[in-house]
Amino acid sequence: MVKWLLYQVRQEEDALVRRAIEDTIDQVVDGFNALQFVQGWYRRHDTWDPLETADKVQLVLQLLKRVKLSLVQDLLEFFGQVDVAGVSLKGKLEQAAFEEFKAIDPRFRYVAYGHDHEPELLPLFTDRPGWGRLYLNTGTWRRVWQKAAQDGSFCSWKNQTYVIFYRDGERDAAYPVFETWTGNLTTGEKEPGPRT
Repeated sequence: MVKWLLYQVRQEEDALVRRAIEDTIDQVVDGFNALQFVQGWYRRHDTWDPLETADKVQLVLQLLKRVKLSLVQDLLEFFGQVDVAGVSLKGKLEQAAFEEFKAIDPRFRYVAYGHDHEPELLPLFTDRPGWGRLYLNTGTWRRVWQKAAQDGSFCSWKNQTYVIFYRDGERDAAYPVFETWTGNLTTGEKEPGPRT
């Protein structure tokens, strides 16, 4: 969302519109930080470690409030094309899946997750060659906005991933197997920007 806002501000020639976008961002940041859930989350996760998620979120929000969006973009590019959102759940989800494997019956081969936006298939460890324990994540059926590599503009489509699990004996396998499929849908119609 932040990358999309930065792109919109850069495209807007009217200084009054740019200022209105920046004022709106200030209000959204203030409203977000005032939520009881967010305040509690900060208290539980705020370690003053710049590599931790809570500190990254707070840093980006403070940059958005105190600095003009054009300068925020310049600063982020200067620091090595860092991810503006500053949040990666991937490692934490993988660790959670690994912890689940330690707590469940060892005959289970797969842990399936979903509804966290990005599909993922990751082997966590193997018991013997070719016999892995896998983390599978179906992501979410949603509209995605991807930044174009050349001009920084955005285009949109919907993603969907699903997993099919088969029992022993199905698909000519002696143990449970699976397949995953990912599809994308675009209608070619002009779409509005991401909703905040």
